[in-house]
Amino acid sequence: QEEALPTACHTSSMLMKHLAGLLLFLSSVIGLCAQTNDAWEAYLAYHETTRNVPAGERIYSLFQGNLLALDAETYEVQLLDRTTGLSDVQIAAIAYSHTEKKLVVAYQNGNIDLMDDEGNVANIPQLKNNHPNIVINSLKVDGGDAYIGTDQGVAHINIAKEELRSYYTLNTNVSCAVGYAGNLFAVTSDGLITCAFTDNPFDPSAWKNMLTLPVRDLGVFAGSLYYTLGAGTPNVGAEWGLWRATKGENNEFSATQITWEPYETIEP
Repeated sequence: QEEALPTACHTSSMLMKHLAGLLLFLSSVIGLCAQTNDAWEAYLAYHETTRNVPAGERIYSLFQGNLLALDAETYEVQLLDRTTGLSDVQIAAIAYSHTEKKLVVAYQNGNIDLMDDEGNVANIPQLKNNHPNIVINSLKVDGGDAYIGTDQGVAHINIAKEELRSYYTLNTNVSCAVGYAGNLFAVTSDGLITCAFTDNPFDPSAWKNMLTLPVRDLGVFAGSLYYTLGAGTPNVGAEWGLWRATKGENNEFSATQITWEPYETIEP
């Protein structure tokens, strides 16, 4: 069953692109930044953006493992690092919780920071300390929860309590993970797997295959779970594109492919 989405003009999206472009321009002017501290020196690069995150009146941007903040009203740019309160270096991913009004910062070594809109930082070091060789693949935020996909499993952060709620070791690489409707979902090389929070997700055998096709991305938006199957991926065929999954009875999920209506061509 296919569901068509209506066409629309997204003014906010255009504004975001404008601000992101401005931020990229300003970063090229800043160039190579050197800062000195009693214990360390940092030579930070701000030339290539990999992630832009809107957060109220600010836009946070990730540049080659470093973090910038742009004030959307004044266009003032602030460099964020250890001198401004961050706990570590080499950021792997960022995401913002609009309900908790906090930026989640995941470092490549597994360290986690939560920074509120006033710049106060709470550190969550347990993932780094307990798993010293961890690899961070992704970070997703839904409300007051953050989900981190790693090379061995899924980390669940309680943003409100500023704590690592759980780490589920699945002994497989998880490229992306989210929580939705009382269930955890994880993307692995075998496809999309899921486990209800009540079914002991600490046990890898409790996770079930939901989809055996290769999933590229996964996310929760407006109360629904979405995932993408990439064009040109072997064994996907006509099923490539965006899908929405909804929960039914007995914790069963059904999926609907989302199609896009073509924009009308306006003759000059």
